[in-house]
Amino acid sequence: MATGQTLDFSGFYVWLTSNIGSAELMSLQHSNEATLERHVLTRAQQALRPEIFARVNEKLVFHRLSYEHQLEIAEKFLSREIEFLAARGHRIELDKTALPFLVRKGFHPKLGARPMRDAVEKLVGDAVAECLLSGRPACGILAHDELHDRLGVF
Repeated sequence: MATGQTLDFSGFYVWLTSNIGSAELMSLQHSNEATLERHVLTRAQQALRPEIFARVNEKLVFHRLSYEHQLEIAEKFLSREIEFLAARGHRIELDKTALPFLVRKGFHPKLGARPMRDAVEKLVGDAVAECLLSGRPACGILAHDELHDRLGVF
């Protein structure tokens, strides 16, 4: 990009996402929507160089993800992981305890759902690896092992 080449994005929508201001929003959670939006946009203006901030035509502030949305995101990443494992011969079904556990481990108040994919890959991968290393096939029901606070394939 630093070759001096100019790109024309006039026929495109470009989305920039950030959690700028999200840490402070935790203390403002009972404020009205206009106050929250004003706070986030002020923080964005402080964080970005003026020429970048000015080039963004529309600035939208999204609300914090609801628990239901967090579950949907976890389910999306978990479905991908299960498909990946199925292509390698591992048949895994879900117990109802798996998704809430993944949301608890993969959602962060300041970072949102960004850590979710890594959490799903690691936690499911660890459960599958434990099966394989113990000589069992990685087939069964993926559930939250409350005793060890991890996922397991049972």
